Amino acid sequence: MALVCASCGAEHAPGARFCSECGAPLQRTCPACGFEQPAGATFCSNCGIALRDDARRAGDASDDRQERRVVTVLFADLAGSTALGERLDPEDVRELQVFELINAEVERFGGTTEKFAGDAVLAVFGIPQAHEDDPERAVRAALAVRESFVSFTDRVQGRHGADVGLRIGVNTGEVVAGREAAARGELMVSGDAVKVAARRQQHAEPGEERVGHRTQAATSRAITYREHGGPRGEGQERARRCLGGGCRERQAGTCAAGHRRLSAPLVGRNDELAILSAVAARARSSRSASRARRRNSLS
Repeated sequence: MALVCASCGAEHAPGARFCSECGAPLQRTCPACGFEQPAGATFCSNCGIALRDDARRAGDASDDRQERRVVTVLFADLAGSTALGERLDPEDVRELQVFELINAEVERFGGTTEKFAGDAVLAVFGIPQAHEDDPERAVRAALAVRESFVSFTDRVQGRHGADVGLRIGVNTGEVVAGREAAARGELMVSGDAVKVAARRQQHAEPGEERVGHRTQAATSRAITYREHGGPRGEGQERARRCLGGGCRERQAGTCAAGHRRLSAPLVGRNDELAILSAVAARARSSRSASRARRRNSLS
């Protein structure tokens, strides 16, 4: 089989090592097994390793499969850093990055940092591993970040004489993500839930966390909120401001189930409730009769 130069397209006899037309190499060595391959080969014919960055295997079509997931998105941004960074040395600006601080709390509560750029961080709870209390985990992570941020603020104030604050937005909703990419931890989520979380963050005051209605509804048993009086943005519901935890955290970082007693009507159980009520009434009457006989015997 003739060798074709990947640079100019000239054909050469098997065994040729360089192109006689342009001088480009016709062979390359596999970095994994050392087997020689044509310079234009995409995969090694001996071990199968990819030789090009854009190589895609025939079975990789599944990597493009997208799935819808309900997740909770946490968006955090450092307020006041832009103005401060304009008058600081580039090495000092690196101290304003809050990625490590936020990422530590996100991972502690079971979330994943999706991306970060400078002083802005986007984290997701519910991908790749989903929990039934992902909204609560996200809000508790936001509260933990606020507590940890105090030392960061004091350090910036002491060294640069400037005040900075962290604004956080949390929102729950449907997103679209690649199934295989999520399994590998290579996240790339998209959807209105991400945009709303960013909008919550933009409308928050420094040192404040704002959450969407769906997040608030899923965490109201454990977290105390108050409705914020700001404008409704692009048809979205009003945001809630997070005030703090309403129960003690367990080691897993979640609120014990049943923190507040819940009551709901039983549907279609009238006969069973009648039997249960009759048994309870009989037990009460038997207990009363037993007490009466005991008093009579003592007298």
